[in-house]
Amino acid sequence: MISTHQTLFNHLAKLFSPFSIKTNDPFPFKDHHQFSVLIDIISRKYTHHALIHAPFSSLFYPFFLEAFSHHLLNEQMPDHLKSTELLHLPFNLIATQLSNSMIENDFKLLLSRLDEMPSCLLIAISGISSLFQLDNKNALHQKITQLIHHPKCRLLIFTSNHQETNHHFFHAEFHAISIKPPSRDDHLAILKKSRLELEHYHHILIPEEILPIAYGLAERYLSVQNPLEKTLLLLDSCASRLISHTQQDPTHASPALLTNATLLNVLSSWTQISTTHLATNTFNASTFIDNMQQKIFGQESAITTISHALQETYAQIKQTNGPFASFLFAGPKHAGKKTTSIALAEYMFKQTNMLYFAHLIQPTLKRLLDLPLKAHHTHEYASLRHVISQTPFAIILIENIEEATTSVIEDLYQVLNTGYMADDTHQQYCFRQAIFILTTTLGTDHILVHVKPTEPSNEEPQLDLLQLVMNEQKQRSHTHLTHSPQEIVDHILPELSQKLSPSLCHLLHVVPFFPHHKEALEKIIRLKLKTIGKTLYERYNIELGYAPEVIRYLTREIIKQEQGNTAINLNKILKSLYFNVEHIIMNQRSSNQHTNQLFLQLNETGQSLRSAWLSSVTTMRQHAT
Repeated sequence: MISTHQTLFNHLAKLFSPFSIKTNDPFPFKDHHQFSVLIDIISRKYTHHALIHAPFSSLFYPFFLEAFSHHLLNEQMPDHLKSTELLHLPFNLIATQLSNSMIENDFKLLLSRLDEMPSCLLIAISGISSLFQLDNKNALHQKITQLIHHPKCRLLIFTSNHQETNHHFFHAEFHAISIKPPSRDDHLAILKKSRLELEHYHHILIPEEILPIAYGLAERYLSVQNPLEKTLLLLDSCASRLISHTQQDPTHASPALLTNATLLNVLSSWTQISTTHLATNTFNASTFIDNMQQKIFGQESAITTISHALQETYAQIKQTNGPFASFLFAGPKHAGKKTTSIALAEYMFKQTNMLYFAHLIQPTLKRLLDLPLKAHHTHEYASLRHVISQTPFAIILIENIEEATTSVIEDLYQVLNTGYMADDTHQQYCFRQAIFILTTTLGTDHILVHVKPTEPSNEEPQLDLLQLVMNEQKQRSHTHLTHSPQEIVDHILPELSQKLSPSLCHLLHVVPFFPHHKEALEKIIRLKLKTIGKTLYERYNIELGYAPEVIRYLTREIIKQEQGNTAINLNKILKSLYFNVEHIIMNQRSSNQHTNQLFLQLNETGQSLRSAWLSSVTTMRQHAT
């Protein structure tokens, strides 16, 4: 045994013994499939040092070494490797905490102890690039060279990138292997070990069953690339908040228990997402459909398609490497593609700040990571790389994707296929928890062919005000499809593939959007009037009412626009309404009127809107609030 190893490198060196692990306890990296490869390497006469490419956090290295040390007990080893021990030297810590002379002296001490040992010693080194940046690096290179050629030494050097091992002696003396990142089970095993440390430090209790819940939340909302680190940070913060609250309660004597409520409260304060909307694997399709249909009208098949896609994601039915979900909303302009995206963000996060728009793809844009995005209800732009770094669960809406350059389409394919993208400096960005929504008008002609509106007549007779008021017949209208939504997708897919590439379309849930039918338009107008009414009441304490014929008039104007082969733009139609309301409010202010009831109706000819102040409640009025 290497005696008094604790004095080496000021207690930063750690010795692993195969007898330190209780075999009945789960531990990470247990029986790792590449342990046998490592044993083959260190058993050789020549090239018996291992260069371990480990593209994951150095937090895992001690656990990997501990499991490997235990594995050595169960393997048939050569005599010179029996009862071998493993010493870990974390030079990312040693180089920052010890002086150059101390490091050099401890290397000399280590070499002298190797001479006295009866068997070989495994020395694992991490953070070796820190060692090469010291002022006396030439002397340290010499010491490492002595370790390499010492007959009783076997080196295991960890590296997270190939630049750390460009030194010449790594090429001839080392055999390189790559270690896959730890699995979810490895992460949970590490959390079980770390839980005891957190409990001891904070004097609280952390139930074992809360660990996978915390891990799932951290992976979904904090980081897919570093879920273990984020889970430990979340648990540590939750424990700190819990103990601070219990200390304020003098009647609380027993150790506090960490609960789901504390987890959600802390995570909510970090993400600004309501605790009621933080979820990892729960999705109710019927609730989603009911919620969306209260805001989106006339797009029942689109909502159902989106629901099925999200249900697959939450249930993990399809094992994909791409983003959380990826959609292509295809159809005519002003059919509700953007509104559906907003409603989706509200459903998932109870707010729309997690939704980011890319309104226009500039022809000069070469990389997807440089795409400028704007959060909903803001005017500030940020690049996609910045947005995904700050909000890994963001919803990214890219409109008119058919205008994107070939390079952007290629980048998008990489993101949707792998869930990752690296920039020119090899910095990697993760999109595994993001939702991508692309919109396009491609395929509109094919979609319109398969839609048959059921309005009574394309030439609706012109009605005067009396006819509009007295006409109480409800003419229900629906969008009748000659083919199923999936059959329509199959019809438009060739046109989409020709412009966007078949491989990209294969990774997207294509969602066809259809022109609004009359009943949907009426519902949308009512919703718009309700929104106007709420705004007027909140800002000016004004109650808004309207006559029934206002809805039919505005619907008729929109249908006229459609019959003129013009894309329906509801907001444009409602501009006259907004102008009318604003004008009368300004007049009221200038005349110092005190009436707070505003009523919308048609003029005598029924051909335009007008509004008036009411001094008392009118029976014809329908409150929008």
